[in-house]
Amino acid sequence: MLFESNVKLGQGQRGQARLPERGQAFVEFVVVFPLLVLLFLFIAVQAWWYWNQTSAAVAIHDGTAAAAHHTGSLAEGYQETLRALAAPLGGTAQEYGGTYFIVELPAMRATAGTIRNSRVIDLPYVGAELFTVEASSFQRKEQFYGGPPGYFE
Repeated sequence: MLFESNVKLGQGQRGQARLPERGQAFVEFVVVFPLLVLLFLFIAVQAWWYWNQTSAAVAIHDGTAAAAHHTGSLAEGYQETLRALAAPLGGTAQEYGGTYFIVELPAMRATAGTIRNSRVIDLPYVGAELFTVEASSFQRKEQFYGGPPGYFE
């Protein structure tokens, strides 16, 4: 017989013939594995963005608070921000250079700081995505005056 098949029919329920299910697990693996890889990639990218966002928010808060301290200055605020960025982010903290600003607001007796960093990431299967990390902080100056009310300095 020229066209004889090597597929042997097994016995199913109630005596029905059925084809063997060889290779079914492999086909399911081939279909599901890329989806799992994309899911894990998405989770990793979101975790990376969240870590950067949280680190930037803490850094600008600490820098602004250091500048607002009664013995602080803007230079100390910038140093504290850079230190607070470098601690959790390591070498990638250099990407934030020049993206954060701390200013004194004498009329409000306060110090304000802001940080904003945008970067384009090329993700496999997705393409280029823009990720923006931004945070701000506002701190009252910690200057204490023990004189009569209504006077400052």
